[in-house]
Amino acid sequence: DVATGKEITSLSGHSDRVNSVVFSPDGKTLASASDDKTIKLWDVATGKEITSLSGHSDRVNSVVFSPDGKTLASASGDNTIKLWNLKEPKLQTAIRHSDRVNSVVFSPDEKILASASQDRTVKLWDIDGKLITTLKGHKSAVTSISFNPDGKTIASASQDKTIKIWSLDGKELQTLNLQNAMFSIAFSPDAQTLASASGNDLILWHRATVDNLIAALKNPSVDVRRTAASALGSLGSQAKTAVPTLTEALKDSDPGVRQNADSALKRINLGSK
Repeated sequence: DVATGKEITSLSGHSDRVNSVVFSPDGKTLASASDDKTIKLWDVATGKEITSLSGHSDRVNSVVFSPDGKTLASASGDNTIKLWNLKEPKLQTAIRHSDRVNSVVFSPDEKILASASQDRTVKLWDIDGKLITTLKGHKSAVTSISFNPDGKTIASASQDKTIKIWSLDGKELQTLNLQNAMFSIAFSPDAQTLASASGNDLILWHRATVDNLIAALKNPSVDVRRTAASALGSLGSQAKTAVPTLTEALKDSDPGVRQNADSALKRINLGSK
């Protein structure tokens, strides 16, 4: 119970670790994904198991309902994403990465399915499983993805210690450089904040103006200063007013801040020509 913080019930049925849980859009069904290679559907009102979906040959890392609640997508260590028709329920189709798949999510309009993989890529698929495009740029495994609520951009988190923001045509719009590997990200419903989880840290990234980022370059947190410099660089010539502060940041005590500031200055100057 959210109001009291008390446990309502415990759902038992998996034979190994549970990696992901998600409510159906109508709130009546809960889906769980497990190392036991299955997805289970549960009746929220009674706590009883509705059915168990088998088909993956390795652990299931992530599971998500489509916004209309008619389809379930699952991502697995067997390198596949499987789409399940919940009317029956049965396996509808399977699509593949070249390495294990860590996360899967539908776009708000239900037209795109995005997947994040150990193969360092994010792939965008149509609802029939046809590949639309591959987002390349991360240097290590991509662990988590999240669509902006407006459906126009997608964020990806990676073990390469970065978060990247992409347009749906595959263009990299922004890179946030961090101190630790990223494990999970999520946009707030109003799209103004991106939450990221890294090790013991939970960081909230607010949608920032150039003035906000200039102020952030003087923040006591190294992580914030690094990210601010990186974000200013991604804005190119739009961040010309930040040049004096970025120049001062070249003297920062942290080498990561200095490196990001130098890179930002080069991108801003290049964009101004």
